[in-house]
Amino acid sequence: MKSRFVSRMRIAGTTTGMLGLACLGVAHYLPAATDATAPQPDPFILIPAGVLLLGLGVGLWLTGWLASSRVSCQDPDILRESKE
Repeated sequence: MKSRFVSRMRIAGTTTGMLGLACLGVAHYLPAATDATAPQPDPFILIPAGVLLLGLGVGLWLTGWLASSRVSCQDPDILRESKE
């Protein structure tokens, strides 16, 4: 059960982090504005969205990593070895 949680957290963290990096990359390569005859909206909303998604991805990945280390430390074989 916990290994399923860990793998889902790592997948969710990786996917969310990649989406955040994609938002930041798109915001970097999109032009801020064109000429006055055909103005386009500025892509500035992508910057905070990218930072938010990247931070969320790192948090989810760290949660999965910490949960995996907790699972491995509670392994019954490890507990038996420490008592002997």
